Amino acid sequence: MEEFGGDVLSAEVSAKKRLNLDGLLDKILLQAEILDLKANPDRAAVGAVVESRMEKGLGPVTTVLVQKGTLRVGDCIVAGSAYGKVRSLADERGRKVEQAGPSVPAVLSGWDGVPSAGDMLIVVENENQARSLAEARRRLERERTGSATMGSMQANVLSIFGTEGVKKREEVTVVIKADVQGSAEAIHTAVSAIKAEDDRAEVVVKVLSSGVGDVTQNDVALAGVSHGTVLAFNVAADMNAQEEARKTGVEIEYHNVIYDILDKLEAKVKEILSPTPDGEYAGTARVKLIFEIGKVGKVAGCEVTDGTIKRGGTVRVLRGTEIVYKGPLKTLRNVKSDVTEMSAGQECGMSFKDFEDFRPDDIVECYVVDKKK
Repeated sequence: MEEFGGDVLSAEVSAKKRLNLDGLLDKILLQAEILDLKANPDRAAVGAVVESRMEKGLGPVTTVLVQKGTLRVGDCIVAGSAYGKVRSLADERGRKVEQAGPSVPAVLSGWDGVPSAGDMLIVVENENQARSLAEARRRLERERTGSATMGSMQANVLSIFGTEGVKKREEVTVVIKADVQGSAEAIHTAVSAIKAEDDRAEVVVKVLSSGVGDVTQNDVALAGVSHGTVLAFNVAADMNAQEEARKTGVEIEYHNVIYDILDKLEAKVKEILSPTPDGEYAGTARVKLIFEIGKVGKVAGCEVTDGTIKRGGTVRVLRGTEIVYKGPLKTLRNVKSDVTEMSAGQECGMSFKDFEDFRPDDIVECYVVDKKK
């Protein structure tokens, strides 16, 4: 920055407090004049998609910044794999305009689909040319997706059969639908970074597709093929989508806070990596001593540290992050008496069916199924 001896202009601004916005514009104009930045307004328009969303009555709507040429109502346009014909143009204040020149932002409608933020918008000669270009891009996108799917299938085969020295890999698959393109991309980026792993396996989140608008039947069908979930952020599901979800058993999760999506997916990933037994969590105990008792065999002397350990429950024994046993609790004793349950702070002896390899500091978690439920 110039304040530190550099050559980059800076301006302290606040849109919320309306602070120094005029100063920012003055510096932009000054820099454009110094750099002699120019654009030809008498050519076909080229611009960048800043944001995309769905609006009732208008369909897909995008905010674009024209960089070259002049964009006019009636122009045939392509951006990414979406195409259309400019049906309406509005300026940054929502007023209808007939054209937008270089460096002018505009909100336009008339798309057949929703372009992605960052896509380059270009004007072509006619609608047939626009359609052909968009379809060619969609075909390339499907081919890339197909290649990625084959790689995923190979990874799934490895996760099922395993190979010596290769970590198992499992995937949580999701379809993302949001109200605006920016939210869809933010969710896509955030959930793709979620993963959990240990020495044996790795669990990651895979986004099958992300887009803007209400959840459709195709979204649910795509999620159903991969046993995935549809994440709906500030959007609803149409009747066909709801019916398809009922038929296929696909879950549609409705959210309005991104952090809720991340928390739920993180919990799901950890659960797959380290699954808990069926039932409701009852309590935890820590193994302190190991006893050898005649015909009974080895018994773990434990201290209940949380909740309640109940006879007849299902337990899992954890050694660090590794699950070394999961199955029924065979016996629960206090001194020499059989008991039905032991609460936090009490000491007890436990033995498990077909497992005696417990060690001091192993953690025992107890889960109980409510038979009435």
